[in-house]
Parts: sequence; C-alpha cells; structure tokens
Amino acid sequence: MRYSDATIDKVREANDIVDVVGQYVKLTRSGNRYKGLCPFHNEKTPSFIVTPELQIYKCFGCGKGGNVFTFVQEYEKVDFVSAVEMLAERAHIEITPETGANSYVEMRARTMFEINKAAARFFYKNLNTDNNAINYVRRRGLSNETVKAYGIGSAPDSWDALYKHLSSLGFSDKDILDSRLCSPRKDGKPYDAFRNRLMFPILDVKGRVIAFGGRVYDNSVPKYINSPETAVYTKGVNLYGLNVAKSFAADGLILVEGYMDCISLYQAGIKNVVASLGTALTEKQARLIAGRTSRVYISYDADGAGQNAIEKAIGIFRKTGIDIRVLIIPGSKDPDEYIKAKGREAFLQLLENSITAIEFLIQRLETKYKPDSIRQNRSAFLKETSKVLATVSSDTERELYARQYGTKYQVNYESLLRDSSRQQPVKPQSQEDIVVVTQANDFVPMQYLLLSMICADNSCFAEVNHMGPELFGDEDVRAAYMVAEAKYRSDGEVTLSSLMQELSPDAVSGITGAAYQTQDCEDIVAAARDVAAKLRVRNLVAEKDRLSAELKRSDITPAQVSDINSKIASLAMEIAVAKRSI
Repeated sequence: MRYSDATIDKVREANDIVDVVGQYVKLTRSGNRYKGLCPFHNEKTPSFIVTPELQIYKCFGCGKGGNVFTFVQEYEKVDFVSAVEMLAERAHIEITPETGANSYVEMRARTMFEINKAAARFFYKNLNTDNNAINYVRRRGLSNETVKAYGIGSAPDSWDALYKHLSSLGFSDKDILDSRLCSPRKDGKPYDAFRNRLMFPILDVKGRVIAFGGRVYDNSVPKYINSPETAVYTKGVNLYGLNVAKSFAADGLILVEGYMDCISLYQAGIKNVVASLGTALTEKQARLIAGRTSRVYISYDADGAGQNAIEKAIGIFRKTGIDIRVLIIPGSKDPDEYIKAKGREAFLQLLENSITAIEFLIQRLETKYKPDSIRQNRSAFLKETSKVLATVSSDTERELYARQYGTKYQVNYESLLRDSSRQQPVKPQSQEDIVVVTQANDFVPMQYLLLSMICADNSCFAEVNHMGPELFGDEDVRAAYMVAEAKYRSDGEVTLSSLMQELSPDAVSGITGAAYQTQDCEDIVAAARDVAAKLRVRNLVAEKDRLSAELKRSDITPAQVSDINSKIASLAMEIAVAKRSI
C-alpha cells in the first residue's frame, strides 16, 4: 500500500516538526533552532537539534536525522506508510491509499488542475473584450506585462459563459461542480460562481492553478470573493504570488495582505512579494515563507486592523525562527496606494528603514500608554516592555534593547533586564547550551553538502547539470541526486524535507547534517559552484590516480601504455583548468 505524493505533501505540511517532536522531547529554543536531549541515545548534554526553517531534526551525537516522517518512524518503530497514517490522524486529515498507478485521488486532482487551467485561460482571453475589466485595469495602471505575469482575467457578466466553455471542452457537470467554479441551481444545473469580476488566478509553488479570487469593478459588496476549498485547494496553506516571488527570495520576502498590493509592487520592479490570500496569516503560510528565505518584511495596511494583524503575524513567524522586519507605511496607506503615490525608491527606503519585531511591539505599547505624559503610564509601559524583552532568546540582543529603551526613557537598563529575566521561563539546569559546528569542511561529505545546497536553492541545479550525476562519487548520494533531479523535473521544485522520504537512512543522516552547513551560507549558488568545482577536481584526480595504477600492471601492452599516458596527460590539463575556477 502507498499514498500519492500529493497526499504525503499535504500530511507533511500539516505537521510542523517542532510541534510533533515536542510531543516526545522537551525542547528549548536556542536562536532560530530548538534543542533537547536525543530520544535515540542516552546523553546528558543536549545534542539533538530541530530546525523549523528546514523542517528537519539532527542529533550531532548519534548522527540520526530526518524530517517529520523519519522521526515518527524512528521513535514509534513503524514503517513509512504507518508514519504517514499516524501524522494524518494527528492533523485530522482523511487520506486514501492509491489503488494503482491511476489512483482515484490523483485522477481527481489532475482533473481539477485541468479545469482550473482551462478557466484561467478563459478568463485571461475574456479580458481583451470586457470593457469593464479593461477600464478597471487602466484605472489601476496595470501594464500588459503585469497582467500576463499574474494571468489576470475577467469573468463575463453571464450566468453560464464559463460553464458552457468548460462543457464544450468535455468536462462533466460533476467535475465542473466539484471545481467550485460553478454552483448548482435547484434543478442541479451548474451556473457560474464568478460573474462580472476581475479574476486573479491563484497558483501553487509548482505553477498550477489551484483557485481564484474575483474583485468587483465598483464599490459593491462583497468586494472580493474567493474559491472555497476543493480537492486541490486548502485555505491557509498557499500564498498568492509565491510562484513568481520564489525566484527573488534571496534577500527576503515581503508579505502583504491583498492581490493588488502584491501586483503593484511587482509592477514597480519589487518582485519578492507574496500575499496571504485575504485571510489571517497561518502557521503553514509562515513555514512556507521561512522555508524559502531567512527574512520576512511584513507590510500590512497602516490602519488599526492592519497593525493588529502584524502583531498576530509576528507571533506566528517567531515559531519558525525567521528574521522578522516590519514596514511602517506613513499616512495610513496600504502598499498599493503608497507605491503609486511615492514610487519605487520611496518604498525601497521603507524596506531599508524597516524595524524589528521587538521595536514594532514596543512602538505599539508607546502608542497605547503614551509613557511621556503621565508617570503612571510610564510605569505600566515599562512593565509591559519588560514582558516583550523577555521573549528575546538572545541575551546579547535583549541587553541591546534594554540599553536602547533604558536610554530613551531614562531608566537603568539593568532594571529592565532584571524585570525581563523574571518573565522568562526557568531553564533546566541539566541542559547546557551547545554549539553546532558548521564550518568544518570534514563535518559532512562534500557531496551531501552540494545536494543540500541544491535542495535549499533549486537554481543550483544549473551548476551541476552539465557535470552529470557522475559528479557524485558516492553511490547513495548519486542515487539521492537522481531522485532530486527527477522530482525537480516533474514538480518544478524539490525541497530537503520532500526529498528525504525517498532516501535511504544513511542518505537522510548525511544530508540533514549538511543542511546545517548550508543554512549558514550567505550565497548558496556561489557556494554550490565552488563545491561542485572542488568535487570535479577530486574526481579527475581520482581517475588520474586510477590510470596511473593501471600502468603498474605486469600484463600491460605498449599500446595500452601509450593510450593510458595520453589519457593521463589529458586529465592533467583538465585538472589544471578546473583548479583555476576554485
């Protein structure tokens, strides 16, 4: 029995590794990671690390590591299928095993994707003849390139235009209704759910259309309607624009609230933007961001509701360990209004001047208590400030904030530190801090290191593909690389956590160790290029040494000697050229 890749992905995304491991192991936060005593071997000093950003765990004592599935397998002593079922039950997800290559679940998902794709094309084509849509797009200043990049379209002012189109393509009424693009009349006949609206197709990270959002052209309500949940769309799991922004996430992702915020920033040349699809940010969305970048800029509306939403989002992002910055947009504007009024450079300056999560939370307290006005207000403000500082895990960072606000409000920073320390949970005395070594070149094989870099940034495939799988001399790593390449070609993406379920236990252990070294790379693509070059040199040297050993054979002929010497000379030249690129 097996489950489809879509099912496995859904179960994995629904089970945060910190939450799952935390049910078995007492974890203590340490920076952007969590640590605890390893459940797989006896130890007194914690060497077991869980990293929410990567959704992996690794014990630097016994070497065991993996993702949420491998942890459950190891701890509960069950096979992979049982681990999937246990985690599905934990997340209250109903799963159905495949009955063959063309399983019902996969077929239903495939049909939904096909219907959504056909609908997106229909809406996009209709935009060219829809005067309401054309006027609205012009009024909002959207260029043809932007419309094309996001596949923006329009739903006709008709009760059945989309239904007739989908029917003409051969889709059954049942499938059309299951897509939720149409709803049933009393007689059961479908009618279009989206009518006379500007349409925003929602794509998953693999570029597949999974849902739609529709906006009216005037001020009528509801202003937006969004697709309900379907076989391929679950609310709170995806991010609008991530399929575009993922290629620009190296310097961080900007999180906005609405479609137009995202689109307007893109049109201004700021392309690392995603939107939370009109819902409050969820932990799954936060993990989706944290898995692709090390910093998030929260740029919600500047009104009261937007500021409250930022505070909630900070609490969610903190669980992932990502660096959080907040944009302060002046004039109670949203990002769409601001960039149209002030321009790209002004918005980039907002990014440059963005404040930390702690500064934002304390700024909110300043607005609430107005500590400059009344002594009683200042006392209440400082008490609440010490609670905020208590959430800072780094002692050094907490002291810097204490000095900053102590100076500002003319109080002894040590008093702030003491007050914040009283708010912190007491750490167990037996659990000493540990240092994860990530710099030693011999900590993990270079091949696993390169593979982990590829998973961290899929553009690294370009640095390896021309060298082929032979670059990976180790059999396990080569097999893992070929699985990663196949997943990338079929899905358009491969991540560390998704790859692990396909690997041998030794390969899982090797690549999780390498992932910590990769996490500290400032430029993963450049680092991957360097590692690939070093591996190539090492492979060339190994082949040259093998040929040199051949010359010592007693039965070798003069012709063979000549041929081998020619190959050795050629390899020597290749090695010299390859070394120049290191």
